[in-house]
Amino acid sequence: MEVNTLLWRNHFLAGFAAGILVTGWAHGAPQLWLAGAVSGAAALVPDLDSPRSRLGKKVAPVSWTAGRLFGHRGVTHSLAGWAAAVFLFGLAVRQAAGRLPWHAPWTGWSFLVPLFATGYLSHILTDCLTIEGCPVLWPSSRRFRLPLMTTGSPLGETVATLAGVGLILFLLAGR
Repeated sequence: MEVNTLLWRNHFLAGFAAGILVTGWAHGAPQLWLAGAVSGAAALVPDLDSPRSRLGKKVAPVSWTAGRLFGHRGVTHSLAGWAAAVFLFGLAVRQAAGRLPWHAPWTGWSFLVPLFATGYLSHILTDCLTIEGCPVLWPSSRRFRLPLMTTGSPLGETVATLAGVGLILFLLAGR
């Protein structure tokens, strides 16, 4: 049986808030929303190892293969998985940059890659707040956890959603 996971929206909200937080107030509102969206989307990537995840359903063959090879909350929920994903995303951004019909500073490597890295890392950190934890130092099987909530519990999901929305509103209001 597969371990329950935080709902995708909570990972997205945590990533969104983290993207706004690391972007700071140096950019205008459109860039903050883009930062949040990029980081929020990146926060869904670690669950590619689960065909039942929001993103896993979109790329089922990749997700099924990753799940069979590594299991859920395996390498994709570790610093090694994070580094590999950030590297691959960086390569993809570099490849795409030459093909874009426009160029703006917030579409470049130095803006998008750190946001991707932040969103992905926010997923690992939020999963470490659960009883199941994550193998942050994979291939070591030791799981890091600060069990503040049980994954999948209605109370935990409600609190996580409200905290994520509240943090985003707080960060945006501080502008």
